[in-house]
Amino acid sequence: MSANAISGNTSESIYRSVRDLIQKGRLRPGEALPPLRELAETLAVNRNTVGAAYRRLASDGYVHADGRRGTIVGDNRTPTHGVPTSPPGLRNLSDGNPDPALLPDLGPALAQAARRKYLYGEFIELPELIETAPAFFSRPDMQPGQTAIVSGAMDGLERILVSCLKPGDRVIVEDPCFGTALDLVRALGLVPIPVEVDQYGIVPSSLERALRRDAQAILITPVAQNPTGATMTADRLDLVIHILSKYENVLVIEDDHFGPLCIDNLPSNYGAHGKNWVTICSVSKFLGPDMRFAMLFGNPHVIKLVKVRQRLAARWVSHLLQGIALHFMLDPEMKENLAHACAVYAERRSLMKSRLEKLGFSPIEGIGLNIWVPMPDPNNLAQMLSAQGWMVRPGDAFTMEAGSGLRISTGRLDSETAEEFANALYGCITNLERSLTA
Repeated sequence: MSANAISGNTSESIYRSVRDLIQKGRLRPGEALPPLRELAETLAVNRNTVGAAYRRLASDGYVHADGRRGTIVGDNRTPTHGVPTSPPGLRNLSDGNPDPALLPDLGPALAQAARRKYLYGEFIELPELIETAPAFFSRPDMQPGQTAIVSGAMDGLERILVSCLKPGDRVIVEDPCFGTALDLVRALGLVPIPVEVDQYGIVPSSLERALRRDAQAILITPVAQNPTGATMTADRLDLVIHILSKYENVLVIEDDHFGPLCIDNLPSNYGAHGKNWVTICSVSKFLGPDMRFAMLFGNPHVIKLVKVRQRLAARWVSHLLQGIALHFMLDPEMKENLAHACAVYAERRSLMKSRLEKLGFSPIEGIGLNIWVPMPDPNNLAQMLSAQGWMVRPGDAFTMEAGSGLRISTGRLDSETAEEFANALYGCITNLERSLTA
């Protein structure tokens, strides 16, 4: 691509010019951008100005560095952050899975759900499920027009984004964030805007700055944020909602993948925020990822748009899955089972956290099935750990501008494994520091 095709005299205008060329197909995947010096001379601007534009294009997934080839246009339709397959022989602390021993036997519920044969033209949603789900997910005020059933959290997120936004719209995402969600935002032609996260979730001052960048939507995870485990206090959540209330046209999308497993759940109705909000409540962490089932609760207008889109494609979620979910929502033992699983996961996460802290690491406070350990050079560390038989996720799968780290999954952890891994990580850090000073 000739430097003459790109215009602008600020990093923002240069960014927009290159982004538009990519979105219109004039810059294609694999094509190189002009070198920094060449483009700076052509546009009569400082090299740092072009560098800032290129860095932002990279953080938004439009380009990537490719050694001697320079800055290359990427294919943001191709997922890059999916869950990797664990090679044989590695001890897997990377996948974020729940413990199968803490998941219920689906057989009896499936047998019960299979007694009725549903055909075309019948009701799409089980009426009893629509009545039961709001209370189960701590959203008792939701009415039938404020609920929808989708095939898992990511299916719900895709339908929301496609139904409510258009390519080029900006979506605020937590940084670090769930990598697959970031992939999806980019694949749909949307522009991710990073917002800082601390141990209590989204940082209010960073949220204010992100909202001033003309955002159309925000994806927020108040409880057990992935990958950090960060969980909002009631005060932090109130402050975030107060800030959002100044931007009534911004669509608020809440990811509540862990809610029923959290004893101190934060029922976060964004109704006071304005007309645009929706919450995704998945069952994957307590019924199993293979259920592919989630509930949406939200503003009637948003829910209607999602249902219209759904009925043009999948049309409905299997009544067998709906029946299974309803069975456990009505099960009198479910509350006790969830409390037990919650306690076990909290103990395992705390176990890993304490082992790491004893060796001088600073993992993020929080809850859930993962723990985040900020540290430099996580890719190199992940490779070193792999050579010793451990598989973890390096931070570049989750971050845009945030400092990097390692995500360690703790859902199936035991004391011996925690001790061995912490020692292995400490050994790798020590060896890496020695190599850098040699």
